[in-house]
Amino acid sequence: PGGVGMAGEVIVQAAPTATPTGTPTATTTGTPPGSTTGTPTATPTVTPTTTGTPPSSAANKLYLPYIQQGNQVTALRVTITDIGIAGENYAIAFQASGFTPAFPGTHMHFYFNTTPATEAGLPGSGPWWLNGTPSPFSGIKRSDRPRAATQLCVLVANNDHTVQQGTGNCYPLP
Repeated sequence: PGGVGMAGEVIVQAAPTATPTGTPTATTTGTPPGSTTGTPTATPTVTPTTTGTPPSSAANKLYLPYIQQGNQVTALRVTITDIGIAGENYAIAFQASGFTPAFPGTHMHFYFNTTPATEAGLPGSGPWWLNGTPSPFSGIKRSDRPRAATQLCVLVANNDHTVQQGTGNCYPLP
């Protein structure tokens, strides 16, 4: 389950789980009794049942960037290629395509996947971290990580700090 939310971000929620219940029942197939050919086989049958539906609260949602395809793709792109740890900070390796990160100018906004992509730049409320320098970026502290965050994300940002949706990716946190 999931879907596309506002401004193209993908919302992912946990799906209900199926748990097998019941008792296997043996059935015999083969040739009739008294025959000299054939081998009886036992075929267990189990009927799965669906149990539980996770709550639909904001605490159970993670926001992933929606990568556009087709003629809507921009020539600008930034991709996180690795995340390491450098003391108290994350060391984020990335590749920028179609632009050179700079202030003032086109730069990047990094944010955790607990923040919707639509909030990763103005007029959103974030939080996000700015970067206008070459790779790697180490301006995010490990203590900045929200408890539910599993990934760090990035988008290309304009000089006015609005972001270009569909221009980045998310990468698993170490």
